[in-house]
Amino acid sequence: MPKFEANTIDEALIGLAAAVGSALGYVEEQAVALTEALNEQNPERADVAEEYYKEVRKISGETVARSLDTVLRFKPDPENMRFIMASWRISADLEKAALYNKEIAASVKMLKIERFPGVENGIQNLCDILIRQTTEVILLYTGDDDQNRSQKAIKEAENLNSVYSGLFRQVITHLQENPKFISDARLILDTAKNFCNIGLCMREIIFNLRYKRKTS
Repeated sequence: MPKFEANTIDEALIGLAAAVGSALGYVEEQAVALTEALNEQNPERADVAEEYYKEVRKISGETVARSLDTVLRFKPDPENMRFIMASWRISADLEKAALYNKEIAASVKMLKIERFPGVENGIQNLCDILIRQTTEVILLYTGDDDQNRSQKAIKEAENLNSVYSGLFRQVITHLQENPKFISDARLILDTAKNFCNIGLCMREIIFNLRYKRKTS
């Protein structure tokens, strides 16, 4: 296991927080790239979103290594152990969110949204909500402990589910008229569901931020 450059527990925790913050930044960039890919039908931006997953996965592995290194070298007290465990969980949720983003990016190149009139607006709403939620989570992670902001970010997960439900009804209605597009319909719904999955990951991150700060 690699030994990281930290002479004190505080330096180790700062390094851990920076690593997780970096992963969160990549997930935000993924969301922006996906929005541009979907709105502009730009497959190159989808490729960028897929590449960001590799960075997040690498950071996730680093976070695990940093966490273990810190525990073994500095024998953290309960409060610092809470910080380490929360960081580890947040990193795992970010890796899952990045994977869902990657799956959406892979779908962008195959989506036939034009076959389902009105669905494009729903996809746009999913993109907008995801970017808002990710931005709120970043602000919370960087120290803004506003409860209203926290509740707003959690609410965005519900908003994603609400938009998905509307999209589901739209797609099924169109499918009844054009059953030959069933493969396209499935891909659109799978893509939309991945937005909801990312929203749940972000919600879990908020809960872990609360856990991390419980004794602060």
